[in-house]
Amino acid sequence: MKFIQYSALLFLTLLSGCAPEIVDWTPAESPKENKVERTVFYHTIHYPSKSNFFPETEVNSLIRFLKANAENPSAISITLEECDGHSKKRIKDIQRVLVKYGISYDMITVEPVEKGHRSTSSSSSGVCLILEKYLVIPPSCADFSQPIGDARQAHAPSNFGCATTANLGMMLANPRDLIKGRSLGASDGAVMAAGVDRYRKDNLKALLDTSTNVSPSEGASTGAAASSSSTSSTGSY
Repeated sequence: MKFIQYSALLFLTLLSGCAPEIVDWTPAESPKENKVERTVFYHTIHYPSKSNFFPETEVNSLIRFLKANAENPSAISITLEECDGHSKKRIKDIQRVLVKYGISYDMITVEPVEKGHRSTSSSSSGVCLILEKYLVIPPSCADFSQPIGDARQAHAPSNFGCATTANLGMMLANPRDLIKGRSLGASDGAVMAAGVDRYRKDNLKALLDTSTNVSPSEGASTGAAASSSSTSSTGSY
């Protein structure tokens, strides 16, 4: 009986000595993800009734609005809603100002205004501008409150992949791409098919042989030529 008790005690001791302590385990927390915050701002561009002329005061007002709320033009999207009728000239004029400010043309959407938002004033009309601004909040990669553990554990550390995810969030020009990707632009199918055909026939085009390095001999000769030119020029005066 004592032999069985000693054997069980020895087995438990060996088992506890081989297994890592629970306090050393750092199970992976919820996946590290970039959070995107969306903020919306509204601005109305007023026009005289039945007029397409873009008043200078409204142009300046729009630019002040953009400077106050769109400090990073590549991280916003614009929606234009026409009030009291449709005018291509009004939209073109506004788009020209937005693009000149630095907002990408493909991030400007034109939509008809809803009936409930139409202006009731007969003396003026306008275009409603909706600005959506996006901001990335990267995950925190400073959680080292628990030891990482050793190679025998079956869990990844809590910061596993955090730096890669945070770098992705900070490299994005427009954080909106994390929410909704952009559609591909127009492409030439014939050119793309020709590239595939060359690849299959092992007839690839060679890359251009370019270099930004200058050999020491070239640098010396260039420097000597420049010095000679400078000397002769100086002597001619």
